[in-house]
Amino acid sequence: MESLAKIAMFRRYYWNEDGIRDLSQFHGNDILLEIQFLAGFLYEMKTSLALPILARYWNENRPSSNESGFLQVLKALVAFLVIRRAATGSTATIDSDFRSIMEEPRSNGGESSSKLGLCVGIMENKPALLIDDLKEGLKSFLLKKLGTLSQDRWVDRVIENPLYDQSRPLTKFMLLSAAHQSLPTNDGSGTWIRESVRESHERNFFCRSIWKESNYETVEHIAPKSMNDGDWKEDLSSENLRSTLGNLILLPGKENLIASNHSWKMKNLLYKAFTAETEEELASIIETAKNTGNHFPEKTIKVLRKGKQLPILEPLKDVGEWSADIVKGRSRNIAMLTWDIVRPWLD
Repeated sequence: MESLAKIAMFRRYYWNEDGIRDLSQFHGNDILLEIQFLAGFLYEMKTSLALPILARYWNENRPSSNESGFLQVLKALVAFLVIRRAATGSTATIDSDFRSIMEEPRSNGGESSSKLGLCVGIMENKPALLIDDLKEGLKSFLLKKLGTLSQDRWVDRVIENPLYDQSRPLTKFMLLSAAHQSLPTNDGSGTWIRESVRESHERNFFCRSIWKESNYETVEHIAPKSMNDGDWKEDLSSENLRSTLGNLILLPGKENLIASNHSWKMKNLLYKAFTAETEEELASIIETAKNTGNHFPEKTIKVLRKGKQLPILEPLKDVGEWSADIVKGRSRNIAMLTWDIVRPWLD
């Protein structure tokens, strides 16, 4: 009964939006936002079989428990999920891997078993796996499915996947990962750079508040999913390519609606307007649009004036022409920056 009560309590707080908001009763402020962000991501990914694993490392009496250990396990499970889903797109065999973590190893004629035996059984007196052993198990599952844990080979697989069609929460996670503590390259490639960038709270895109922020609530295609406008280059004709990471951005709901199916020239002006830092700069962009034959409708101008500045779109300001090469380059950039964050969580 105590075990069942513990699982029920854990699910109540870590698999429920209201519960995730109230996790301050279990976690200190130094790691609270990180745990809320990652728990919320697992919830939106509907990865419920991660819950039994996490519960084995959780103690509701937080002051006397290993809080950092729980965060390590949470990060490892998120890293496993992101690396696995981004490379394959599908959920096939992921649930089997989570079950193998919980199941007891069986005698296999001398062969090593892939089951890790994390479950406690009826009596709650069995010690949990060492966290390092859990991480090694997760890496072995990835190697079995992907055949490699090489960054370059993983990125090569990710950039081919139409992740928009496969998982919007995963796409959002990766777009925020790329922007986290990064700066736009300003070289017309539409990409980010993190090397040598000093950490700043203004570039912290990896937290619960940003994840729930309305400014990042929708995933939008740059070259539209259905291209009816002749302004777009022919090399963007592949619908699969248009649903890859490099052709996607995050926008608020109203901004998404006014950008939707416009031409590249109009969208490029809108992205400049979305990133304008002052009212004067915004007014200048609106006037430029009018003078170049891309007049913004009154409804669009109203949304622009009421909206907030969107720094996550800054890499797009200097892109001259939207092409398949730009999309592929952005996909590679986003995937590599995501890998740099999540892959160390398995070590």
